[in-house]
Amino acid sequence: MYHAPVSADQQPEGVRTEISEEDIAQAVGNEQLRAAHLRKAQAEARALFAPYLAVAGTVTALLVALVLFGRVSNVLIGGWVVVVGGVNWLAWRKAVDQDAYSSSNLRNSSNWFPVAEAFGLAAIWSSLPTYGFTVADPQGTPCSAACSVR
Repeated sequence: MYHAPVSADQQPEGVRTEISEEDIAQAVGNEQLRAAHLRKAQAEARALFAPYLAVAGTVTALLVALVLFGRVSNVLIGGWVVVVGGVNWLAWRKAVDQDAYSSSNLRNSSNWFPVAEAFGLAAIWSSLPTYGFTVADPQGTPCSAACSVR
């Protein structure tokens, strides 16, 4: 005999469904449980990808530093590379630590922190290229985004 994918015990549309207070309390608890599982999964994914993103951010900073070499002060370039590497390392450690101690940290962390962290990392990374690619190089020609390594 063919089994229908829809239960035969379902009520037709338009009929009031009786729900007890216990069922409502259980549904609210399930929503909180789903939110906790979602935040836990987000923390795990963040911890898994954080090392790769930190290495990628630092390596691209080194490539940009190579392009800016001779156009901007070497002290400025070195300091920027150190700051970018340090901030990426701190973001990596925070992601791994938050995953390791997620049971208490996830409840205390805010929803906007990952967005603020991403904007902060992007602002720090793009600060020197924004300055370095807009100033004129020592030969007097303005540097464009299509600068090549000499």
